Amino acid sequence: SFENVSNEAIARVKSFSFFRKYFLPFIKLEDLLAATNWNSQNNLISYDEKIFNKTKNQWVRNVSPPYGSIPSEQEAYEVYKKIVAIYKDEKTSFVNISTKHVSPNIAEQWTNLIIKNINESMREIDRTTVLKSIEFLNKSYNETSLSDTKDAISKLLEKQIQDLMFISANENYVFKILEDPISPEKRSSPNRFLILFLGTFLGLIFGVFLSLIFSFVRQLNPQKS
Repeated sequence: SFENVSNEAIARVKSFSFFRKYFLPFIKLEDLLAATNWNSQNNLISYDEKIFNKTKNQWVRNVSPPYGSIPSEQEAYEVYKKIVAIYKDEKTSFVNISTKHVSPNIAEQWTNLIIKNINESMREIDRTTVLKSIEFLNKSYNETSLSDTKDAISKLLEKQIQDLMFISANENYVFKILEDPISPEKRSSPNRFLILFLGTFLGLIFGVFLSLIFSFVRQLNPQKS
């Protein structure tokens, strides 16, 4: 059923095998693990200099074994799981997918990449399965001399060939995009300036509150002041 197929697709997107084969080879590793900021005016990404040297295009992070200067696939996968969100709306059965990144353009590219490759990977799996079925049915057809059996096999072959045609022709094999991924003009994460301001403001209030308490205690115990 479609529900089972969509559930399988969601599980595959979250899997390490999908990440390693259908995501990691098509991105820049530094964009996943070292990007810190994005300049909207020139569309340039800044990287953590303690991790990745953009000028030399070299990983420079200082880590202890078993880790190396270049992050491993498993390290990258842990970050992938945090930035990619995919879930199914139980009411509508529509699947929602989003990707977080400092660059909205890269977030959009990665979301499109995931959708394209989950469709392609599952189409290839089903295509391989159907081709094996066709091969088996053809062999069975040639090995039998019973006309009724040949007729039954012919009908099965016809069905498998129709399935193969559908699989080969359908690019949106699992997920059909209802709304294209977009690059948001505003950050979807909390505003850093607001957090800083609130933190400073709340800290000031807390400091004033402590001063009032100490002043009150001194008034009650003048000898200890």
